[in-house]
Amino acid sequence: MQIEQYHTVSNKRDRCWAEISLANLANNIANIRAAIAPQVKIMGVIKGDAYGHGAVMTARTMIDCGVEYLAVATVDEALELRGNDIKTPILVLGYTDVSRAMDIVANDLTQTVYELTLPEAMSLAAIKLNKTAKIHLKIETGMERIGIPADEHLIEFAKKLYALPNVDVEGIFTHFATADEAKSDFVKLQFERFKKATEVLATAGYYPRYRHCCNSAAILRYPEYHLDMVRAGGLVYGFVPDFCHVQPGQYKPLMSLYAKVVLIKKVAKGTSIGYNRRFTASRDMWVATISVGYGDGIARALSEKLQVLLAGHRVRQVGNICMDLCMIDITDIVDQVKLGDQVTVFGAAATNSMTADELAALQGTINYEITININKRVPRFYDSIC
Repeated sequence: MQIEQYHTVSNKRDRCWAEISLANLANNIANIRAAIAPQVKIMGVIKGDAYGHGAVMTARTMIDCGVEYLAVATVDEALELRGNDIKTPILVLGYTDVSRAMDIVANDLTQTVYELTLPEAMSLAAIKLNKTAKIHLKIETGMERIGIPADEHLIEFAKKLYALPNVDVEGIFTHFATADEAKSDFVKLQFERFKKATEVLATAGYYPRYRHCCNSAAILRYPEYHLDMVRAGGLVYGFVPDFCHVQPGQYKPLMSLYAKVVLIKKVAKGTSIGYNRRFTASRDMWVATISVGYGDGIARALSEKLQVLLAGHRVRQVGNICMDLCMIDITDIVDQVKLGDQVTVFGAAATNSMTADELAALQGTINYEITININKRVPRFYDSIC
């Protein structure tokens, strides 16, 4: 399989590296497409450097697979894409300071709005640039994060928004708080609030082109809420939300993380290992040092919980995980291990390796926090789609 290296610190698999399967990305997008009606568009969410997978390569693959819209959290994330000749519409989902109004308009970005200061500044920028500023109105329905409440003030707000020159209110959306939970009552309540908001606006003659509310869990669980567009985040990267029933292997993770064996040594019974002498050998044992640590994104909280795949076997990590290295117990497989051997820290491809789901469960977090924490010093390598 051809592997392409893109925009990284190193172009070699010489220490710690990640491999990203674009073929799996294409598979996941195809499955999402099959789950929605033909007229429904897909917004691919690539905030957080595409959940750690690399925004530019991920975006290009999404576009090649027919994704119609992209979404990021910040203007700077969007500008990285524009700087790499990605021209697909991009929605900035999060807060943006009013000082970035010119950047938004000049680079044909779409901005989430829920108050008037920013769209007013965007209107002025659009007039100056002889362009149209595009916005999506965020409706607060129960997340209590950002958004304008769907109350009696909505029409007054909308009138002011629609009156702004050179501004296109292209979309309206909300975000579900509990789509990945067993009970659906609150999702239904949020949708009814959102539906009411769109109906109130429609009675005043306001019809945004795109209505969207479904995140990854809602794409799979609530097809009746797909509306004009769905926002595919974790599902694109192979992370299936809780309480979503899919076929085994239907959605495939993209990222595998690897390191190398850099030292092998025999440790006598009673010897302590690592910071704070956390681990003490209960027998004579063989220990290997491997080239990954919390400076690469493997949390120190995983110390003595992590198991890595080496020579086809899961082996336990011992002692505290260091910033750049950690130690593993290879006593039972020492005859199968040599310096330079590849270690799978977690994998999308390797059988029997730990997965991002397992690591997340050990930390009490969600699976895509594992991939998003793999930082920029770890080079990413990409396979081809075919």
